[in-house]
Amino acid sequence: MKRIAFIGGDARMIFAARAFERDGYGVAAFGFDLAAEDLSDIAAGSAAEALAGAEYAVLPPLVSRDGENVYAPLSSAKIPLRGLCFGG
Repeated sequence: MKRIAFIGGDARMIFAARAFERDGYGVAAFGFDLAAEDLSDIAAGSAAEALAGAEYAVLPPLVSRDGENVYAPLSSAKIPLRGLCFGG
């Protein structure tokens, strides 16, 4: 099963994560602890945990407002861009 990590963003990212989940993808999400919807079934404890084993990473269309952190208005914590590692 392909796994997708959703990091930060707003309600549109939650909608996308749920749509991929319904289509049979493995989904992990981080940066949504302030969301009204219960995401405990797909929530990851950190960005690194969400990315672990993911084949794809989805970031918000507006990746960052300050050039240092992922745009994540539904997160109580900042998500540093430097903490995200991609490669492969």
